[in-house]
Amino acid sequence: MNETGWYIYGAKNKVGMFVVQSLAPRRLFRLQPEQVVFGAKASYRYIRQQAWANLSAQKGKISSVLCTPKSDWSAIQAAIDDWQVGDRALLIHTYGGIGGIRKEPAAATPIFFGHFAYGVAEVVREPLTDELRFEICYHQVYAQNPDGLTAGTLHWSRYLGDRQRGWAGTRPTCDLLIKLDAFTKDYDLYGEIGSPLNQLPRRKRTGYANRFAPKPQIWIAIRFFRCKQRGMYPY
Repeated sequence: MNETGWYIYGAKNKVGMFVVQSLAPRRLFRLQPEQVVFGAKASYRYIRQQAWANLSAQKGKISSVLCTPKSDWSAIQAAIDDWQVGDRALLIHTYGGIGGIRKEPAAATPIFFGHFAYGVAEVVREPLTDELRFEICYHQVYAQNPDGLTAGTLHWSRYLGDRQRGWAGTRPTCDLLIKLDAFTKDYDLYGEIGSPLNQLPRRKRTGYANRFAPKPQIWIAIRFFRCKQRGMYPY
């Protein structure tokens, strides 16, 4: 079971014993993928259809998949080498319902609304192995609830990996990491450094205040960033 090892998070209790509060499988955060999908059409098909296919057979398993528009094996190492320490990616997170014999009440019908959140994945250097890996944080716009999920920025270990409240191993989840320079890189505009990605936690779910659905969140972050550089307030 996860032969590459685990990351453990925790703290000492009052008698000095280290208590593990969170677990994270190491191979899930490595830059080296377990599977590669070549070609733009095949990648689109995987994301739309295959990523959530046959979930019952995937219970208890984890996987990491690299989707590349190129069609040759040399693209794999090139894609991995393109990630450097400090690089960031937009993270799109969804989860599904808990089914089976002990299914949750919300999953009793064929339609389950699930959960959606944006986040940020940053490349860091692992001090123990000296390899690069992803550090993942979620920006939750969510109501506080008995499950312990709170609105705000939550590290993977406090959201999915928490041994008391985390969803890892309990419900199906899927995270998409998108590296798009136009959105994730820093811009130098008249001496001020910034990125639309930095506005994501604050502006990602701002609506019109008229009870209608919010604007597309990514566009809000980009528009807010542009207006800020011009000394304007975007609304």
